[in-house]
Amino acid sequence: MRRPKLELWPRVHPLDIVPLGLVALHAALLLVNRNKLPFSYDTPYHLLIGKMYSDFGRVVLWDYYEYAPVGRPQLYPPLLHVVIWWTHSLTGLDFVSVGRVIALVQYPASLLLSWVAVRKMFGPEVGAAYAGLLSADPRFWTWQLTVAPTAMIMALLMPLIYLFWRKKTVPAVLLMTAFLYSHLGLPYVVLLSLILGGLLSLPLDSGYVREALKVGGVSLLLFTPWALHVLSNSEAIQAGKMSTGGKVLLGFLTVDLFVLLLLPLGIYAAYRAGAGGRILLGIGAAFLAILPTYGMRYFLHSPPVNCAIAAVGFGWLVDMIRHRLDRRALLGVVAAFALTSSAFAPTVAGRRALGPMSGGPTPVVRELTGGMEEVIPPNWRLYSVTNPCVRELARWIDENLPEGEIVHVGIGPLADCITLLSGRLTDGGMYREVRTGEMLRAVAEGGKSGIFVSLRRDLPREARGRDVTVLAEIGPFVVFYAAPPVGAVSLESLGVGLLVRLRPGSDPAEWVSALEAIRPGRLSISPAPTIGGVHSAVELAREVSGFAREIEVVLVARDPTVAQLAELVSRELAGVVRAVRISGTVPTLRSIDIESAAGAVRSEGAEFGLGLIGRASPGDLKAALQAADYVVIHVPPTPEVVEPLSLAREAGGGRIVVQVDLTLAPPDARSRALQAFLRELSAKMPGCTALIEVDDPTALKDVDWALVGEPRQPRALPPSAPADGGDRVITFPPRRLPVLIRGVEVLHVAMRLVEPFETSLGVESVRHTILIRVEERGGEVGWGEAGQAPFRTPQP
Repeated sequence: MRRPKLELWPRVHPLDIVPLGLVALHAALLLVNRNKLPFSYDTPYHLLIGKMYSDFGRVVLWDYYEYAPVGRPQLYPPLLHVVIWWTHSLTGLDFVSVGRVIALVQYPASLLLSWVAVRKMFGPEVGAAYAGLLSADPRFWTWQLTVAPTAMIMALLMPLIYLFWRKKTVPAVLLMTAFLYSHLGLPYVVLLSLILGGLLSLPLDSGYVREALKVGGVSLLLFTPWALHVLSNSEAIQAGKMSTGGKVLLGFLTVDLFVLLLLPLGIYAAYRAGAGGRILLGIGAAFLAILPTYGMRYFLHSPPVNCAIAAVGFGWLVDMIRHRLDRRALLGVVAAFALTSSAFAPTVAGRRALGPMSGGPTPVVRELTGGMEEVIPPNWRLYSVTNPCVRELARWIDENLPEGEIVHVGIGPLADCITLLSGRLTDGGMYREVRTGEMLRAVAEGGKSGIFVSLRRDLPREARGRDVTVLAEIGPFVVFYAAPPVGAVSLESLGVGLLVRLRPGSDPAEWVSALEAIRPGRLSISPAPTIGGVHSAVELAREVSGFAREIEVVLVARDPTVAQLAELVSRELAGVVRAVRISGTVPTLRSIDIESAAGAVRSEGAEFGLGLIGRASPGDLKAALQAADYVVIHVPPTPEVVEPLSLAREAGGGRIVVQVDLTLAPPDARSRALQAFLRELSAKMPGCTALIEVDDPTALKDVDWALVGEPRQPRALPPSAPADGGDRVITFPPRRLPVLIRGVEVLHVAMRLVEPFETSLGVESVRHTILIRVEERGGEVGWGEAGQAPFRTPQP
């Protein structure tokens, strides 16, 4: 069979004005309505992964941004995410704007490219009818205005079929490979399409079976690198449920009536239309495989194929009446059908019979009336990157929550919106078909505490069994702090100390007074990043050296002078400071001369430590342990980080110290956050040393409260405490005050009541009370009271 020469663009025909006009009209109307784009459901996920690639500057094989702190394997093929990353890099647009550009281009391109392919395969009449039918499908329109790999595949499906029909192997292989690198499901339906199309056309041309094997085989071979990555993490893939039920069958009754009526004619006409028609039938048959596996998404992805078959049926009708009409009348009939079918799409069953995803008015009606979002599924609107409430929620999180905070969000698209728009990690995410045991344990952790985001209507359920503090209410969303009820934390298996982070203008005397009240045995001091900040730290270290047995000075690596600062501190505090640490992110630490800094510190007889802020790989941790005497890992006060910390500590051979930054917790919830964190730490990392970081002397009361379970009052030492000469030394964490008692006096006080107090136990005329007077060696006096039982308070 001899075919015409391959052309990238068909010769212009009068009927081509209709499809080109429809494409131009949709492009213009979408541009007018651009602020409503892109539509969501999958959009937040794909934009977020594109952002992750951009942030790391490479294709990332582990999803660090979802289901924090553990994350999960990143198995989604990367092509669309690379497109998002490169578009952002080339244009400088933010990621929501990149998604808007994709939506603005994707739907008109879907119409244009699909029409060109069908027009070249079956002629201008079929092409014009096809453009009208396809542009009328509201579900296809809705999906093509999202950011999703399957939408990109559907925009290029018909061009691939045309190239396959023309046996243009190289461009067909390139497109098929691009499909494989875009999605883990739909490309295999396309491969099945090529095989079935080749088999159906076998009586006419046996070469299509070989063509299908060549295109499929080479494409799969080129996909091998990513396939190996997926196979190496196959244990993280959880199969979804098969889709069944009446809704799938009912879905066919919600298809455009023009398409539904023309499909039987189209099947007959396509079978008689040569190899091209039979290839088209093979695609239609293969796409039915989506029904039992992906359910209702069949009606999002099948319109380009079903509309093409229906258009071939319309072309057969045109051929039947061609001899009865002159050319102008025939052109008018075809153009009228194309325009009518693009504006009106009647159905047998109302589209709302399937719920919001079933469709609605035709796309051109939506675009002209401005009602683009009226029939979009409610969740698509609620969790959309264009929803003003979502954007305001992300802005509040960005302005009020520290960067290290992991936000607890149980709704996948909302979690991805928050991370995309605010940069804060969440313990939620999309596509739970890929999950690990570690991820599930982190998300379902019973001791979870911290910042939660949920729908206002879900707050009673989310807050059940927790102590909740509402922080913000934004539209339908609520942000709250929640922690499980916990009592006093058992710290017998932990070594706990304080890290004091001096701020510019901090008063060392105020710190000294606050620290003397709890007298920590282990104390770290971080100077303020100002001129004279180091000397303020020196002054504070000397003042507290009387009760703090182990003092560490911590410098934050900000510039190359850190080595000189380390040398200065170690020299001025020789004999007072036990250790000097330099803390910073991995890239910052790499930029300074760690070896020189370590030598300067060790030459003064102090230990040298490194603190890791932010993400650090196992290789980074190993390098830090080789360069330093000990390594401190900075973490927020959330129990979820303890699991990966335990693995890091095991790898570090016990030279790992945990620094929990209490400033990352809301001020009115610091005690509860610290309790939950230390409880988890003591259970999973016994023997670990934990430093509690504060930057305000008033925060020490939260530390004290969290450690003892209630506001601590001064208490005398137990009878076993030494009372002769030697002071009893009690190191941090504070359970008792270290005092030397000089004397104890017990006084019995009997107070006659103004009038008798009668109870069921009798009549009281005298109130008996025991007063205890305790005097310590320095002359300070404390009083205590013990009332008579049963205790009653007379009413005035």
